[in-house]
Amino acid sequence: LHSFPTRRSSDLLGNIGLQLREQMAVAHDRKDPVAFKEAADKFMTLGRDIDKFLGTRTDFMLGKWIADAKSWAANKEEQAYYEKDARSIITVWGAALTDYAGRQWNGLMRDYYLPRWQMLIDATLAELKGGAPVDRAALGRQWRQHELKFATTASGDYATKPQGDFFAMSSALYRKYAPLATPNSPPEPSAPQPDERTSNHHSTATLPSQRPER
Repeated sequence: LHSFPTRRSSDLLGNIGLQLREQMAVAHDRKDPVAFKEAADKFMTLGRDIDKFLGTRTDFMLGKWIADAKSWAANKEEQAYYEKDARSIITVWGAALTDYAGRQWNGLMRDYYLPRWQMLIDATLAELKGGAPVDRAALGRQWRQHELKFATTASGDYATKPQGDFFAMSSALYRKYAPLATPNSPPEPSAPQPDERTSNHHSTATLPSQRPER
């Protein structure tokens, strides 16, 4: 139960993500690059804030997950093997199971999920500014390359102990994002949407930790 406040808070912040994603979609339909970028920048900032917030609790830290896996190793070679295995099982565990774990974790948000969103945002913004339409196939290959690199590369300096004060950060995030919340904010989806694979243990509402739609 001690993890519930963190999970619920990140879910509520994820509802803000739903609103911002909707703003991006509306701006795209209106061919408005300025509005699209404004909503996209807020979306990415929200994702980074969620990542930092999750770092206040050990249960939501990629660094702890990796460190625990490496603790079974007898040498550096085994450490690298166990780290890659730990990364893979929560990301690209089987070709048809990418993002099956759907973990909302500090470090994973920042270095795995958010870069994919940035790729989509960059490609869409280029289109809105007069460039070629987004090449969905090429974007999919770019995402896959990123996913496999993250899963198979033993690198990254991830904290293994909580960083920051949960209560102080919760208060700061409330002050920052409460004004963005609307009374009729989108409800949490009852099931994952296309290419938004998540675990049954994690809300599908936390958009920054979902695979962008193609």
